[in-house]
Amino acid sequence: MAHDPTGGLFGDRRKIALFERLPEMILVLDRDGTILHANGTLLRSLDHRLDDVVGTSALGDVHPNDLAYMAASLETRQADEGRSGMIVQVRVRHAEGSWHSCEIVGVSLLDDPEVEAFAVTLRDLGRATPLAG
Repeated sequence: MAHDPTGGLFGDRRKIALFERLPEMILVLDRDGTILHANGTLLRSLDHRLDDVVGTSALGDVHPNDLAYMAASLETRQADEGRSGMIVQVRVRHAEGSWHSCEIVGVSLLDDPEVEAFAVTLRDLGRATPLAG
C-alpha cells in the first residue's frame, strides 16, 4: 500500500499524486489555523521541510504588517462554509528569510464531515519589494 503523505486526507494514489504536483502551493489547515499538510509545491517553492511546517500556525510565516489582514481573511472564510474567498495578497517568508509576495485564496470545508479542513492555495509572485510600514 502506498504511503499517504496527506495523513489520510485523500484516499487513492491518483488524488495524492495530483495534490502533490499541482502548480499551486496548497496548505490544509484545521479549525485553529494549524497546518495539517502542505503539498510538495509549497515545500519546493518556499524551501521548507514538511516536518518544519506541519503543526505550526498558517500565519507563522506571514509578514508582520500583513498579519492582521490575513487573520481577518481566514476568519471570514471560516464563517462562509464552502465558498472560495477573495484573492488576497500578502508577503510570506521563504526559508532563507526573504519575503515573497503571494496571492492567497482559501475555502472552508470544516463543517463537511468528509473533509473537516480548510484548504488554502498560494501563488508565489516573487520576491516582495519593500513596502512602507
